[in-house]
Amino acid sequence: MATPNSNILQDLLRRLAETERRLEEERLKREDAERRAERLRLSAESKRQPTSFLAFLYYTHKLLFEPLQIQTNPSLASTGGFTSVHGRYYPLELRRWTEFEVLHRRHFSTFSSTFGDQSLFHSLDVIMTVLRNESPSPLAAEDDLRPFEMNAVEQRVKNVMDKFFKLLPGPIRRVIFRSNPYSLEKVEAGPALRDSQPSPSKRLSPERKRINPDRWCIQVNDEGVRIPLFVVEYKAGHKLTPTLLQEALDQDSPDRTIFPDAVRHAAASKQASRNSTAQILTQVFHYMIDCGLQYSYITSGEGFIFLNINPTDPKILYYHLFFPKKKVHLPRSSDEELIDAATLDTYRETLMNTAIAQVLTLVCLALDRQPLNQAAKQAMQADLAQWPIPYPGQDPMPVEDAVSDRPELPQPATTLSDTSSRHQDPTKKHPRPDEDDEHGGGPSAAGPSTSTAIPQRTRDQSRKQRLPLTHFCTQKCLLGLKRNGELDENCPNIHRHRAAVGTKDSRHHPITIEIFSCLLHDQLAVDLDSDCEALDKYGKFGAIGVLFKITLHGYGYTVVAKGVQRVDRNSLKHETAVYARLDELQGDIIPVWLGQLDLAVNYILSSGAHICTMMLMSYAGEPVQAENWDTAVDYSVWGGCSGLGELLSTLEACGVYHHDVRRPNTVWNEEVGRPMIIDFDRAVLVARKAKRQLSEDLELELELELERGRERESKRRVDGIAV
Repeated sequence: MATPNSNILQDLLRRLAETERRLEEERLKREDAERRAERLRLSAESKRQPTSFLAFLYYTHKLLFEPLQIQTNPSLASTGGFTSVHGRYYPLELRRWTEFEVLHRRHFSTFSSTFGDQSLFHSLDVIMTVLRNESPSPLAAEDDLRPFEMNAVEQRVKNVMDKFFKLLPGPIRRVIFRSNPYSLEKVEAGPALRDSQPSPSKRLSPERKRINPDRWCIQVNDEGVRIPLFVVEYKAGHKLTPTLLQEALDQDSPDRTIFPDAVRHAAASKQASRNSTAQILTQVFHYMIDCGLQYSYITSGEGFIFLNINPTDPKILYYHLFFPKKKVHLPRSSDEELIDAATLDTYRETLMNTAIAQVLTLVCLALDRQPLNQAAKQAMQADLAQWPIPYPGQDPMPVEDAVSDRPELPQPATTLSDTSSRHQDPTKKHPRPDEDDEHGGGPSAAGPSTSTAIPQRTRDQSRKQRLPLTHFCTQKCLLGLKRNGELDENCPNIHRHRAAVGTKDSRHHPITIEIFSCLLHDQLAVDLDSDCEALDKYGKFGAIGVLFKITLHGYGYTVVAKGVQRVDRNSLKHETAVYARLDELQGDIIPVWLGQLDLAVNYILSSGAHICTMMLMSYAGEPVQAENWDTAVDYSVWGGCSGLGELLSTLEACGVYHHDVRRPNTVWNEEVGRPMIIDFDRAVLVARKAKRQLSEDLELELELELERGRERESKRRVDGIAV
């Protein structure tokens, strides 16, 4: 029989056991919580760690592309139509780019082997941040697509190329994407400008129609020299659906009639998908031809169309169509779930189909091509028809379709043969009188490359790029040429001037300024490549003009030319009037004006801008780099020479108000040992002022000039537009 004491003891033992059990449970829970916390800490730490190349492709596709949705409800999507292609170059045939798959596999293998398992790329946390900053799905318009493409594709491609270039020997290059070409942008005159001559101050009016693709991929070398590689065009997903693209493009045999059919039946509803696709392709094809580019791509977010042309046969447009979400097959898992290297390797083949991987290959292919010269660009354009002009042997466009499209026609209709006959054969070689010039020659024509490897930096590519080596003639030399004066013994090209005379000690110029102008016009009429180089890739361009470096064959006269498009010819006429007013100051505080040329054949910039008129001048120098260049009364930044205020005072005494005083327009000239003022397209001509009145106005005018200059330069910096 149990005693009371034994009952108490048993109760105590039971309570003790319960306490121990409870403590053990709490300990286990605590340890489990600690383990979970440790796992979370390690997971969070892992998510902050850089990723490998394959992991980077895995996470960017899984987190950025897999959630992508397109708005298919017409009432919620943008309602705009397609850009008119009337008057644009179009190809004759469309063919599959069958070689791309082989090229892509080789490039992807090179990237994979170069990067290996190195953790060089954005962490999972960073990629998640990119996801949060994207446009909310579903995407309903091009404006929604733009931030997605910029964040999910373009910036990621730039990240990879930055790392890749750092692993290559030699100077480091970069690849960037921009909304402008880092060159003079192509513009056309609107209806109001075609029949009027606006003043220079109104040249940026709404009537100026800019003709530009959505994005540019640009190569930048170690000194900042920029060369476009290809263009990118965005199209809203509901306009370029996978069904539409597959119906128009994804067929077993090449569709060689899509463009001729679209030209003949632009309004045919039964061929709507083919016709709209043909017009989209034509829009981008025209950009490629106009800019001298061999590659480009179109994207709707869901689908990508890579385009390729061979400059020797531009009538054929090659395409590669792919849909990343359909081609990439990854396991279903938590978005933030980490994946180990061994598992990643099993997805190597499918990761090759990601959008980023394929755009990387396109970048490398473009890097492996030399920019086309003017002869090649002119030859391509002369070989192509402009919508809706049919190619020889094709049926003409039906009258009802032609009439409906006519309002957009930018120029009178012509036949292809008429278009071609306007150009001399641009591929012919023209003899040069000064073949002994070791620095002569522009970029040579480059045929299509057959290389399929990642482009390596050759000796020519990796050397530092500077302004062309031939030196500019001096102010005194060109002033002597203009005014029938003597040669300048200090001109770096005097031996070439004298060689043209035939004596080693001649003191006289071999030609007059009138003959110089005629010879240069004739030279540029037959050869825009030799000794004629656009300097936009060095940043020498502004709102309306781009600088060229030009040497007259056989005489060595080397000058700078300011080239403009047709819409801005009146601005050069205005500048000519300003230089005439300031004739006595030329070669001293402003450049020597040498005349104006209307080119027989337009010079086509890499931006697609067509330069038709040039103003010839002496080279004034490089922009002043002093940080306080615009200090209103501090002239010490000029090395004790005449300050900015004194220069403007001199101009205003002649009745010229510059109205665009900025750093790029104030340059230092070593020859005269003082600054020079350039770019007078905004200048205003007034009656010459009396000295007393000028003195009273100068301080206020200088302050206003500098403030206007600062505001314009600040705006250009914010907009990303070079000046």
